[in-house]
Amino acid sequence: MNIAIYARKSRLSEKGESIQNQINACKAYVDMQYPNSDITVFEDEGFSGGNIDRPQFIILQNQIKKRKFDILISYKLDRISRNINDFSNFVEMLDSHNCSYVSLKEQFDTSTPMGRAMMYILAVFAQLERETISERIVDNFTGLAATGRYLGAIPPEGYDKVKVEYNDKNGITKKYNALKINKDESKRVKFIFEKYLQWQSISKIQSYCMQNQITNRNGKYYKCITIRRLLTHPIYMTADSLAYEYLNNKGVKIAVPKEKFDGKHGISVLRRTKLTSNATYYTDYSEWVVAVGEHEPIISSEDWIKIQDIIESRKALTIRRPIGKKGLLSSLLRCKKCGSYMRPSSISGDRFYYCCEKKEKSRKTLCDSKNARGDKLDKEIIKSLKTMLFDENNQVTDFSFEKKQTNLLDYDLQKQLHQIEKKIKENDSIIKSLVHKLAVTENETLLSYITTEIENLDRDMKTLKLKKINIIEKINSCDTKFTNLNIALKAAEKIRSGAIDIEIKTPAQLLEVRNIIKDLIDRIEYDGEKAEIFMKKF
Repeated sequence: MNIAIYARKSRLSEKGESIQNQINACKAYVDMQYPNSDITVFEDEGFSGGNIDRPQFIILQNQIKKRKFDILISYKLDRISRNINDFSNFVEMLDSHNCSYVSLKEQFDTSTPMGRAMMYILAVFAQLERETISERIVDNFTGLAATGRYLGAIPPEGYDKVKVEYNDKNGITKKYNALKINKDESKRVKFIFEKYLQWQSISKIQSYCMQNQITNRNGKYYKCITIRRLLTHPIYMTADSLAYEYLNNKGVKIAVPKEKFDGKHGISVLRRTKLTSNATYYTDYSEWVVAVGEHEPIISSEDWIKIQDIIESRKALTIRRPIGKKGLLSSLLRCKKCGSYMRPSSISGDRFYYCCEKKEKSRKTLCDSKNARGDKLDKEIIKSLKTMLFDENNQVTDFSFEKKQTNLLDYDLQKQLHQIEKKIKENDSIIKSLVHKLAVTENETLLSYITTEIENLDRDMKTLKLKKINIIEKINSCDTKFTNLNIALKAAEKIRSGAIDIEIKTPAQLLEVRNIIKDLIDRIEYDGEKAEIFMKKF
C-alpha cells in the first residue's frame, strides 16, 4: 500500500497541531491500520488553507495524478483546504485517480458513502469558519480606519507614511501609521489631476509626461493604467459634505458620521482592491469602506467627482476595438532600439506599418526608430520561419532531438526515483525491526548500538526523501518540457501542411495563424532595417 501524508500549518510554530505532531499522528494511524505500507510525507509550513498554491501540495497533486498513492491521509480536513470549491475539485481529482482520502480528526474516509457525505458537510463548515474569521478581520480594520490612521503597506504617490506616537488610557506610549504630504510627489499628482480636467485624455497625459521626462516615484514613466488608478483613488479627495453625499449615493459603506467630513482632511478607504492568487483587482463602490483620514487632501471633492464623471462617460471610447485583419506579428515584434512592442498603425488597404509604442506615445522624444512596412514584414517572417523549420539543419530536427533526450532523461529519473523509493522502503523496514528489538532488549550496550543505528538510518531517510522530492521536481520539469516540445512540433506540422498560407480575411483567421506562430517564436526584434527571429527555447 502506498500512502501519502499531508501536513500544513499557517504559522511557523511547534505548539498545538504542529507539523510534526500532525505527521506523527498520521504515521501512528498507518502503523495501526495499514502496517508495512510505504509512506511519503508532504509538508507545507507557513501557508494558508485558503490558497491551494503551496509547493509541496502541488507536488503531491502531480504524484496523485500519476497514480503513485492509494490513500492520502491528513490530520484534519482543513489541512487540505478551507475553500469548499477547491476541496471538492481536489476530492474529484482523488476519485478519478483511485486515491482515497482519510481525515484523522473527523474520523472518516472517502472509500465509504457515509465518509464521503460527512466530508462535504465538514468542508462547508471549514469554509464558513474561514469566512467568519475574514469578516472579523474586516470589522477590526474598519474600526481602526475610523480613527483616521493609515492601514496600507505602501503609501499612495503624493504621500509618505509616518509613525505617530500617542498614550493609551493606561499611559503607555504606542504608535500608529499616518500619511504626510510629500511635496515633490504631490505636485506631480496635482498636475495629473489638473491636466485631466483640461485635456480629458489619459493617453495625452502619458505622452506629455514622457516628452517632458516626468516620471513616478520609482523613476519610471507613467503607464495609462497607473494614471487612471491615480485619478480614481479617493484618498486624494477632500472629505467634505459633497464627498459624503457622492460616496453615500454610490452605495459606499461609510464608517464615520457625516460630521467627520470637515473639509480639512482626506478620505481613507478600505477594500478598494482585492488580492487573489493571480492578481490584484479593483472592487465596486459597494465593497468600499470609507472613513476620514488624518492626512491633508490634494484635490477638492468637486474636481475629483467631476473627473469620475468624465472617466465614466468616456468608458465606451477607451474600450479596445475588435482585432482587425492586420498585424500578424503583434505581441511578438519588438523595437530593438528601446525594447518596446511594435503595433500596427497607418493602415491603408493592404498596406500598413508597425510602429514602436514608446516612439508613438512619446512623440519621438524617447525613441525615433523607423517604422516597419507590416504587409511585407509579415510575409518575410513567414518565409524565414519555414526556412528555419524545414531546411537542412532545421529547427524541427532540433525539436525532435530535444524531445528524444527529454524522454530519455525522464526514463533515467524514473529509474532513480524507483531506486530511492526502494531504499526508503528497505530503511523503513529495518527501522521498524530495530524499534521492535529496542522494545524487548535490556542489554545497555545493545540498546546504545540500536539507538545509534536508528538515528543513522533516520538521517539517511531524510536525505533520501530530499533527493526524492528533487527528482520528482525534475520529472515534472521534464513533463512540462515534453509537452511544450509537442506543441511546437504540432505547430511546425501545421505550417508544413499550409495552415498559415491562407489569405487572412477575418480576425479569427488572423488569431489562428498568430497562435501557430507564437507556439514557435519567442520574439522578433526590428532594428529599422531588418528583423531577427528568436525561436522559443525549451
